[in-house]
Amino acid sequence: MSRLLSQAATIVTAVALLDFVSCLIADYYLGGDAVNGKIVGDRYYLWGPYHGIKTFHEVSHAVFTFSRWQTYSLFILWPLMFVLIIASKWISRRSGF
Repeated sequence: MSRLLSQAATIVTAVALLDFVSCLIADYYLGGDAVNGKIVGDRYYLWGPYHGIKTFHEVSHAVFTFSRWQTYSLFILWPLMFVLIIASKWISRRSGF
């Protein structure tokens, strides 16, 4: 069990780190993120540094949805990563490995 949990923690950590880097790149490329953005009618806006100025700027529905899920994935993966790491260390100490 300890070994399986340790492997899961390693895999989730690698995925979480890659997701974090890809989120940084996407936010830089897109000029912000949808979680801080807004929807006004049928128009979608990201919030962030667009052309050097923090502002809302309009994007397509697909870009907005991508940005939102990209950020939400961080909210899921990072806590999961920490829980798995802590559980893995705790179980390995209890079992004496």
